[in-house]
Amino acid sequence: MVGEEVGVGGVLLAASPQGLWLAEHTSQSCCVHAPSITGHWWDVFSGEVWAGVCAEGLYTSHGALCCLSPLGQLFIINPNTASCVPLELPTNSGEVVVGVSQRPEVLWLVTSSGRVLIRAGLSASSLLGTHWEQLDLSQIGDIQLRHISCGTEVVWGTDTQGGVYMRQGPLTPCTTQSLPPAWIQLEAPAATDVLFTKVYVGSRLHLVWALDSCQRVYVRQAIYPELPVGLSWVCVAGLMATHLSISEDQVVALSPCGEVFRRAGVSANNFIGDAWERIPGKLSGLSVTTDNTLWGLNTSGHLCRLLIQDNNTTTTTTPLTPTTTSLSLSPPAFTPSLSLNLRTGRCCKRRRSQMQSIEEEEEEEEEEEEEEEEEEEEEEEEEEEKEEEEEEGGGGEEGRTTTKRKEEEEEEEEEEEEEEGGGGRRFWVS
Repeated sequence: MVGEEVGVGGVLLAASPQGLWLAEHTSQSCCVHAPSITGHWWDVFSGEVWAGVCAEGLYTSHGALCCLSPLGQLFIINPNTASCVPLELPTNSGEVVVGVSQRPEVLWLVTSSGRVLIRAGLSASSLLGTHWEQLDLSQIGDIQLRHISCGTEVVWGTDTQGGVYMRQGPLTPCTTQSLPPAWIQLEAPAATDVLFTKVYVGSRLHLVWALDSCQRVYVRQAIYPELPVGLSWVCVAGLMATHLSISEDQVVALSPCGEVFRRAGVSANNFIGDAWERIPGKLSGLSVTTDNTLWGLNTSGHLCRLLIQDNNTTTTTTPLTPTTTSLSLSPPAFTPSLSLNLRTGRCCKRRRSQMQSIEEEEEEEEEEEEEEEEEEEEEEEEEEEKEEEEEEGGGGEEGRTTTKRKEEEEEEEEEEEEEEGGGGRRFWVS
């Protein structure tokens, strides 16, 4: 059996492609668990330190990540090219980003002053968009939003007083000619000690979850297209959480001690799910993509991605090379062309350029050798042609004047040979 053996107390544990093997020191028998083995590990994507991450705008290989620096600056990271671009906010002294929400081709954020900004011009070919549009919040008066979450057709949010709001309508900036969608405030829970701090919505309408000031988890029940606000909140027991993230059909949670959990059994007919399942690893932040790829920040603040492998299949995603380049987290001026590669260091670039120069020199030498061989062949062919011409032409220009003269000379030679009896030598007459 090929594998690694580990001793834990009085038990021996070994793993191999065929299964897990367990045996006691004093026993002459062992146990094996062979049907399926699944491994999880967090692959570090970037060595930079981040304070927040949002991956809900990613779907398969499309879209981009949003990361917040410890200084509250927003960066857009393309996971395919590992490029990182800062997005500057509209001028407002001392204002930083406190919350970000994404969906494919949708980006909203909340600032420390309570402003809600929408990124315009986002598309599959334009991950940075064009400019920011400030959302008109005059409908809710002096209320200041502290957290928002975007679905595909709705936006949910909470204010600084624990109130919950829902907005149904387009997620792109509204034109001046159209009326903005209305914000609907939900009734406060019957329990007086419930103060909601965050609310989360998935890409599907019926998935709405929330956290209160005591880190308790809630789910909104009875949400239907004809009743998008639902009926009431239901407390989900078994876990305290500091952050949630919702994909198309999954809910993941981050506990106060950094453990990661997934809610099993969530569906349109079972909005609350069945149980919490732990995912190995500890994080300081997490976010799940629309198609259930989990991204997070490890305890050092580095951006990482969950990779899964079992004994029957290969890795679900290709591991990425850790970064060797550092980003400056000072306030940058927005430059659309700015692109910092997080995965390629100077040493790698220098080595790559050296290899390319060596290959180019070898190709040039081969081309020169081929040219020399071709020239030699051409010269040989020319010499052969000249020799043939000289033989055919009798060695001078006079022999090439007319074919009639050649025929006469040949006739004379034949006559001479006949006179000599055909036994003498053959002479050429010039």
